[in-house]
Amino acid sequence: MNDDVTAHETAQENTERLGELFEMLREVREKGLIYWEPNTSRGADNLREMLAGIDRFMVAAVHDVPEAIEKTTELLRDARDKGLIYWEPNTDRGAERKADMVARIDALIDPAPAPGPRM
Repeated sequence: MNDDVTAHETAQENTERLGELFEMLREVREKGLIYWEPNTSRGADNLREMLAGIDRFMVAAVHDVPEAIEKTTELLRDARDKGLIYWEPNTDRGAERKADMVARIDALIDPAPAPGPRM
């Protein structure tokens, strides 16, 4: 009986975590994702590919919650490390909001911050 309770609690925690990750992925997709070289054809293609990958994943049925958590974490990490630029990055407010978004992503997916500069 105790194992059933523990398994149920773990499943519930995983479902809640997946919900948090999905919310952050949606926010990143809608507000903060601009490709790192948006003024080139390659940059535009890569941005479309990243957005399409996020969209495909978010509309797919989730059958395996731990696998979905892993994939969502991977997509957030990829967006953070490769494509996350706040929509007004050339202002102090934009830089602060970008730093806030990166910190929130880090808090969800990584115990330690990602390497390299992000400003």
